[in-house]
Amino acid sequence: MYYRLVLRSVVFFCSIVQGAALAQPLPSWLDPQQLPPQLSRLLTRAQEGHLEDEVKLADALRQGRGVEANPRMAAFWYERAAGMGDSYSQVQLGNLYFSGSGVPADQAQAFKWFARAASEGSLSGQYNLAMLYAAGKGAPQDLRAAEHWFHQAADKHFSPSELALGLMYVEGRGVARNPEEGLKWIRRAAAQKNAQAWFVLADLLDEGAVVRQDRREAAKWYDKAAKTGHAGALNNLGLLYLHGNGVLQDFAAAFRLLRAAAEGHDPIACRNLARLYGEGIGTPKDLSAATVWLMLAAEGDPASRVPLERIKPLMDADRWEHCRKQAADWRALHPGPWLLQENEPLMDTGNESGQITASNAGLIR
Repeated sequence: MYYRLVLRSVVFFCSIVQGAALAQPLPSWLDPQQLPPQLSRLLTRAQEGHLEDEVKLADALRQGRGVEANPRMAAFWYERAAGMGDSYSQVQLGNLYFSGSGVPADQAQAFKWFARAASEGSLSGQYNLAMLYAAGKGAPQDLRAAEHWFHQAADKHFSPSELALGLMYVEGRGVARNPEEGLKWIRRAAAQKNAQAWFVLADLLDEGAVVRQDRREAAKWYDKAAKTGHAGALNNLGLLYLHGNGVLQDFAAAFRLLRAAAEGHDPIACRNLARLYGEGIGTPKDLSAATVWLMLAAEGDPASRVPLERIKPLMDADRWEHCRKQAADWRALHPGPWLLQENEPLMDTGNESGQITASNAGLIR
């Protein structure tokens, strides 16, 4: 089994160090008139170089708190605070460079700011830096360096790093394979109520490749993660109900869980849901609904194009176009990225079983 470590932007609320610097002129494009009156004092103090107020203003501009979100202005204030050594701002600025929000996308710049935050002792900075090393983003891939920085944060009980480090030991990536050591770190993360760790632990128990297979216990961990809205857990728990593995077989429960996972923008769950509609399992048979969900699945899962092409000859052009419009309407009402996209930076690939492996084990949003 392979485990995905997906890069996602981190928002980790570190302590903010107060300080002051010489006032600096604003860039010509940063118009103070864009800010509402309630932020005017904050702006004044930020302009005077007060570090805490620079960070508060940047947060407000990034999150759209009390003002229309403006990532470009947020990046300006984060960079000023980051230059004064504030590790929280360094992490946020790295996030913006990685995502290309408010600044041109630049993985090397993201790496630089995460590295500075990591050296300041920021746990999220250490974790982000490890993820970039693991994926070879912003710097050549270096799994030993990734393990080092994961370990730095994991030793301080940062659960995402505990989980990522555990996965490295389970798979033997960058370290000697040691499933027992890996499970120790994964269970530590799970004990901190980390939903992704619950999912990974369930996945290991479900597969039985690393620990003794126990699908009854796997179902319990999937259920805990599913209750947080974790799409992978919803999908995999749905499959357990579909096949009666570790739980009493319940087609209605399988349909409900897979529908929830699909609505969570998981293309593999969309493909599984399409199968239920196509075969009338847990729901009345509905070829049109199956087609719609396969069309949606194909946006993030190229393998779904194969069954989609098999269905196309079974319906006339008008019905096909109606399904296409329904899929487009659903996407318009449910914007957002698919969880498993081809262009996502992954440490490894997933399986083809219709089951989802650790798709969100990376950085926290």
